[in-house]
Amino acid sequence: MLYQKNPNELKAPASMTKIMTLIIIMEELKENRLNLDEIVTTSEHAASMGGSQIYLEKNEQMSVEDLLKSVAIVSANDGAVALAEKIAGTETVFVKMMNDKAKELGLSNTVFKNVTGLPDDGHYSTTMDMALMGRHLLINYPEITEYINTYEDYIRNNEFWLVNTNKLIRNENIDGIKTGWTEEAGYCLTASMFNDKIRVIGSLMGNSSSKIRNNEMLTLLNYGVANYKVIQEISKDTVVRSETDFYHSPKIINYKIKRDVNFILRKNENIDSVEYEIKLNHVLDDVIGELYVYLDGNLTDKIELYSTEKIEKNNFLQFFKNILLQFVN
Repeated sequence: MLYQKNPNELKAPASMTKIMTLIIIMEELKENRLNLDEIVTTSEHAASMGGSQIYLEKNEQMSVEDLLKSVAIVSANDGAVALAEKIAGTETVFVKMMNDKAKELGLSNTVFKNVTGLPDDGHYSTTMDMALMGRHLLINYPEITEYINTYEDYIRNNEFWLVNTNKLIRNENIDGIKTGWTEEAGYCLTASMFNDKIRVIGSLMGNSSSKIRNNEMLTLLNYGVANYKVIQEISKDTVVRSETDFYHSPKIINYKIKRDVNFILRKNENIDSVEYEIKLNHVLDDVIGELYVYLDGNLTDKIELYSTEKIEKNNFLQFFKNILLQFVN
């Protein structure tokens, strides 16, 4: 966290809610439970949505990709509900998926009541949680930038014009991520700025106008990019430990990290002391432990470990053979 003001204050997130809606949609696409060419038939409920919309009519059919465009570019409430119903059957079930994902991501100050962000009692989040949602979306589904960074596009056989609600994306170094506005929530925005060395994410809620919101977001993002740097200590997929294990095959197990070890420092700072600790869970799965990273004695990161090969438990004969081979060698 480079700069913060009331990061955990509960507020209505308006259409920034759709960051989580997009996370679920992109997850479904990645897992091949949904595909961009599928056709969605609009329900009466989806067609009844107010606010930002593409004016879907009951029983109107549209592809998943065009609905995704409508959500990412113009924040279409009817498009969001249509996709939610396609994925989960009902908006209610989809909202449960959203809240379950929020818990999985450790977002303790977020509760969703709908997929759109339209005013609803008990529907709230924080700038901290929204920034973390945006981070998760960009890291895990970078292909979403194809949509959230599109300034204009067309649907319905090039007859319906989509113009992005976030004018900041005309800056080539800014990613969406999502705008929001209701009378209750004010003007909201979660956005990202990047260059070849660093990416920062900002989140604002409750601004009094879109102009003030955009100016404050530019100030935040420029501050982060101008004053901080990223230092890469270890790159993704590096073997951080190799050890002999008589109980499993292969006998030599190589542990790799799933992502880079990076440190964010002010531009005039340097790293003094870095320490690492490996904790294994001994579960024969995709994740078999974590690398704990300490900077100047403070825990700064935990990164998942995986093995370069499939690990299997040895039977007694294989275990005994490994022991004998150790003495022979």
